[in-house]
Amino acid sequence: MLPSPGRRPSGHGTPIMKRNGILLAAVAAVLIAATVATWHDGRSPDVPPSQPTGEDADHAHLGPQPHDASPATVVEQGLTLMFSWVPVIDPAPGAALTRARAWLTGNLAAAANSIPAQQVRAPAPWASWQRSGDVVTATVRADRSVPCGTDDCVVTAHLTQTVLHRDGTDTPYSASTITAALTRTPQGWRLASYRLTT
Repeated sequence: MLPSPGRRPSGHGTPIMKRNGILLAAVAAVLIAATVATWHDGRSPDVPPSQPTGEDADHAHLGPQPHDASPATVVEQGLTLMFSWVPVIDPAPGAALTRARAWLTGNLAAAANSIPAQQVRAPAPWASWQRSGDVVTATVRADRSVPCGTDDCVVTAHLTQTVLHRDGTDTPYSASTITAALTRTPQGWRLASYRLTT
């Protein structure tokens, strides 16, 4: 079972977006777009990354691609997708793991390909977020100065999660330091495992 960060209680913050369904739709669209942008690399390794086809060709410009990403970028992209949740759509936090599959390898990739609801225990506020239509967004900042070996790399990253509310306000939820282990695959660097260190 993969761990989830603990809550750091605090009050409502500043307005982020306009009211009601705009917030949920915008964040869900970003998550879906990020998934589509990396889909062909994670699911069809025989297709050259420089020649996206079909629907992927329309989204090839969106964000970094796994095939040529640095270790720090892999950590940032993978963990951002894994820890950004849309409870009204996601049956459990594990659904976010499936969105990150193009950035993963080993046990994490295997977990991403199994039933999402069985992968990550939902945090205590999950049902409340579902009822309220809240969205949890993750921001990850990875250390870009770490030297890597030929086939393995360990990167430290700082993760923050924020709850975005339908009324346009936000609440800080968690702040963690993560140690991430990466492996070089034939398709490039991939996130193999991670652990929360604070």
